[in-house]
Amino acid sequence: MTPTKNDLTGKAALITGGTMGIGLACGLALGGAGASVYLTNRWGSADEGEVMDAFARAGAPVPVILEADIAHAGDTNKVMARIAEQHDALEVFVSNVCVVQPTAGIESYNRRAMNKSLEMSAWPLVSYTKAAHKAMGSYPRYVVGISSDGPDVYYERYEYVALAKTVMEVLGRYMSAHLADEPVNVNMVRTRNVLTQSCLTI
Repeated sequence: MTPTKNDLTGKAALITGGTMGIGLACGLALGGAGASVYLTNRWGSADEGEVMDAFARAGAPVPVILEADIAHAGDTNKVMARIAEQHDALEVFVSNVCVVQPTAGIESYNRRAMNKSLEMSAWPLVSYTKAAHKAMGSYPRYVVGISSDGPDVYYERYEYVALAKTVMEVLGRYMSAHLADEPVNVNMVRTRNVLTQSCLTI
């Protein structure tokens, strides 16, 4: 069989927050193209049986589900070490997790919540990309940041999400420039506003 442009058979794909919502949809699409998919979740809240069933219905290889705190460097390194056990490189990295504290007007703004939102929702684009290089000697072939239209559209209680997505997009733009001589494609993908369980108090 002649390989197709979208044939990812045997190649590793990592999606943070990949057990539900947009992350799961990304995992299913990549798995449908043959990728060996790794999905992270922090709280162990995923119904692994449902995730496995979804991959089976899609005709995709069985995914690997890993618990990892997106803001914990030790967890990040463990995820990359686990992938490196089976693969020489990470083909696709999708930075999907967004964990923020909803706001209730300017009086609710505080620096700690802002900093934690950036740490958990923007910085992983960089930290996971660097960790892949450290573990496998190369950057992911494709780095994808899941953004939203929040930076340009007003949504009530959405300030920290919009802020984190804006910062992530800027980081992605500059990463792309810094990695111009590497075989890496860095892209930001904007979705519409999607309410998830990750919009909670941190």
